[in-house]
Amino acid sequence: MMMKHLVAGALVASLVLTGSVQVFADEAVKTVKQSKKKSTGKTYSEIEFIKMFSHKNRQQVSAALGKPVEIAQASKPSDAERSVASMGQSVDQTKVDHVEMWYYKNLVRADAKRTYTKTELTFVNDNCQNIAYFNEAKK
Repeated sequence: MMMKHLVAGALVASLVLTGSVQVFADEAVKTVKQSKKKSTGKTYSEIEFIKMFSHKNRQQVSAALGKPVEIAQASKPSDAERSVASMGQSVDQTKVDHVEMWYYKNLVRADAKRTYTKTELTFVNDNCQNIAYFNEAKK
């Protein structure tokens, strides 16, 4: 059942982010700033979160949600050039994208009673290009 919610959340996030719709969350950012509390206790529905933070830059997200609990840098796989070349595409060595993932905890509701334990926002060249929700395995 949980996997169903996870897959559905990832699918919805991918569809909204890859579409041509760009939703601006300026009002939401202003509202959060005015309330002077950074995401403490505030949760979002899946679609609401996507609409508010898709295509936002790091400064806008940080202003609305505060500092992430974790930041990770993406690294290029060791065999990336050969894999791309095998698909018949050329590799542009001059263009380097900066990819960074920000992680927040317990921000997005899976349903009325549960929240996802982790939310990942992936920034490519300072724009939020992907949002994923998931639950970490309990250790």
